[in-house]
Amino acid sequence: MANLRNAIAEKNTANYIRCLADTSNSTKSFRFIADPIVVNNNPGLFDKWDKDNEFIYLNQLMLYLPKDSTSVLTFTSYREDTFQDSVILIQEYQLTVHLKCATDECYHTLVGQAEFRLVRTREDLWYIHRWSDIATGDQPTWSALKAAFGK
Repeated sequence: MANLRNAIAEKNTANYIRCLADTSNSTKSFRFIADPIVVNNNPGLFDKWDKDNEFIYLNQLMLYLPKDSTSVLTFTSYREDTFQDSVILIQEYQLTVHLKCATDECYHTLVGQAEFRLVRTREDLWYIHRWSDIATGDQPTWSALKAAFGK
């Protein structure tokens, strides 16, 4: 999770994408499960959201992040279930981004609960293979940001 946090702070899309599983580094592929409200507002967008969709979203998002802006991701651990070759992390998150745009979809603070399912490889590396996002209040979630920049 530290790698994900650092990739966001550094605006490093390559390191962000390296956090996600695919069949070249794991037996599982990455899948994102968006918040149900965002899914209802964006029919079809999240039906098969995978690593490629994540890459598209990130590249679009980077176009609206000024070079001198900061992005901060904080996690508060809620629950952790550890198994021999996998971990389920449920964490509250707050993502703060300073976008340069003037639309309603220019979110600056995203809040919610994420469930990360990580898989361990033979090389003892961990990758996110499933990421579920759930709203915890009326603030926009990370799913809303992905919907805005992943179309």
